[in-house]
Amino acid sequence: MIRIGLLGYGTVGQAFAELVARQTRVQTLIEVALVRNPERPRKGPQIRLTGNPEDVIDCPDIDVIVDVMGGSEPARQWLVRAIEQNKSVISANKEVMADYASELGQLAARHNVYLAWEAAVGGGIPLLEPLKSHFSGAPVSRFIGILNGTTNYVLSRLETGESYSEALSDAQRAGYAEADPANDLNGSDVARKLELVFGALFGTPKNFSITPRRGIDEDLSRIVKRVEPWGWRVKVLAVADQLGGTQIWPTLVRADHRLAQVTGVMNVAGVEIYGQWFWMEGPGAGGPATALSLLADFYRGYETGFHRLRLSPLSEKLVHPISMPWMGFALDPDRSLSSFNVPDGAIMHQDYWMTPPLDQISAANWLAENPGLLAYPVLLDA
Repeated sequence: MIRIGLLGYGTVGQAFAELVARQTRVQTLIEVALVRNPERPRKGPQIRLTGNPEDVIDCPDIDVIVDVMGGSEPARQWLVRAIEQNKSVISANKEVMADYASELGQLAARHNVYLAWEAAVGGGIPLLEPLKSHFSGAPVSRFIGILNGTTNYVLSRLETGESYSEALSDAQRAGYAEADPANDLNGSDVARKLELVFGALFGTPKNFSITPRRGIDEDLSRIVKRVEPWGWRVKVLAVADQLGGTQIWPTLVRADHRLAQVTGVMNVAGVEIYGQWFWMEGPGAGGPATALSLLADFYRGYETGFHRLRLSPLSEKLVHPISMPWMGFALDPDRSLSSFNVPDGAIMHQDYWMTPPLDQISAANWLAENPGLLAYPVLLDA
């Protein structure tokens, strides 16, 4: 019998409890769940609830802690305490894993316990595990992904003619957006996930706070409508390369491209190896999708006896230099572009300017020199 302690019992925690109750592969019991208000009724399976973290972290009967809370603290403190008591940890908490995966991993290795965080990145996509195992010996040069179901859902609704506020309200009613969706909308959520992807791919940490990023807002709705007749769609793409380049930005993608076909809460991730792209796709938001990844991590841990840390960073000898696949893209016919420092070689196309290919540093400098310019990258060669 494997006994589980839950940190959190919201949408994801309840969906995980449902899966655990139905599965027959491993004899399992959810012992207790930590919640803010144990008296509030829940829709999920009826399990013991507590408002005292010690009832979960320090319980000697619990073998595995499953973290479905948000935020770095106090989650980090609780996970450290759990690992020090030889408890394995499975986490869907992108904040704590992005900030402390290395620290927690080293601690787990010293205590010979299992630590996994697949559910912290791609919802229902099996992403981190393939990157660390199936692609571990491959010379991955680039990563491109749609890693936030909330923003992709909102963008898809904008394409149907809904207003930004209507699309966001729909996402919240469907359970795809939090009551306060700021971290989803401003790109912070994707930045955390991209940091974990970067570590899995290239074996080195990447500080999400320095990743150039922009999320979505009401102004973007007019861009979505304007470019659709020209054969473009807008997607928030997370990009990384093995030289350390990262970017999160609303990007114009040809309507017939695979990335443009990913709609609603679906996520997609691709890695480039010797010029060939390999794609993984699945639901990126909602309780059941994330719970599936948690259960998959649980099964992998069970197969190893809940021991050892799975880390397979790439060797430096497999790294090949590449450039980011973007062109600068300027849109705003309502403003005079004469006031902007348009790069040499830029051409006018319909009612927008398109620049020659720019490397990431040049693009960042160009945007910094032109505050207020509506600039969007264009996906070229993926």
